[in-house]
Amino acid sequence: MRAIWLLTVIYSLTGTVFAEEPQCNAVLPLGIVTAFPKFVNVDGTLLLDGKSQCVVVNIECQRDLGSCSHAATDVTLTGPIVRVSRIYRSVFPIRKWDSAELVASGESGLCGWTEIYINIANKTARLTTTTSTARRGCNEVAKSELFKSVVNNKTQVFDIGSDPFWTKK
Repeated sequence: MRAIWLLTVIYSLTGTVFAEEPQCNAVLPLGIVTAFPKFVNVDGTLLLDGKSQCVVVNIECQRDLGSCSHAATDVTLTGPIVRVSRIYRSVFPIRKWDSAELVASGESGLCGWTEIYINIANKTARLTTTTSTARRGCNEVAKSELFKSVVNNKTQVFDIGSDPFWTKK
């Protein structure tokens, strides 16, 4: 029972238990950054080293609220059927917003930290996630060798853009 609980925690932190090549079959055709003076919206697919992670992302930042809302969902396509395996949402305080860039960051999930970086001038976006044992309660989970090998103190940097499927010829 303890192993099942641990695998569930790892899945909630990483989206997968073992590193597998995701097969998304064209999750989202465009990575879009829309910027106005007090509002920025980003739609796209998470890419790790140019490969789709089967995660569709929407980020909305509102200067007047001082925060960015981040919503993401795991999506796969099986024939004509779209499968959504989880949906999660977080709100992060804005740390910096000027004419060139926007940065928001904060705690995410169990034992995690997320930073959203949007280059307003180039209309690009990046999402960085870090897991650690610094937060209270994470030390107990971190004693597992499986947690250490899969999650502990790892940082991943995702670009938010178009699913590579749409650029294949």
